[in-house]
Amino acid sequence: MIKMHPVKFFLMYPYLWYFPYKKEYTIEQAEKEHLVYGQLWEEPVPFGKMNTFWEGFKSKIQEGDKLYLYRSPIRNWFRLAGVEKFILERDGRVIASHVVASN
Repeated sequence: MIKMHPVKFFLMYPYLWYFPYKKEYTIEQAEKEHLVYGQLWEEPVPFGKMNTFWEGFKSKIQEGDKLYLYRSPIRNWFRLAGVEKFILERDGRVIASHVVASN
């Protein structure tokens, strides 16, 4: 879910109910926040089993591109239509996306 102070979340809840959440990220931030610790790997791996897809996603990045974390509005999660994904934008157009969670 969204990581923020509980009071701020309470105040922003009506906004988050109707509007999606979009935040600019760097590759390093994304990999650090989505490290998976498991028995299959000796050390933590970004995105775990989805690491091969993540590496392919990273290979599409060029200079000047922007990486965003997109989360659908909270009401979509209650309707079982929620999605959280990384979006790669180039000149205002979506080039690629990598789904992190959905229901």
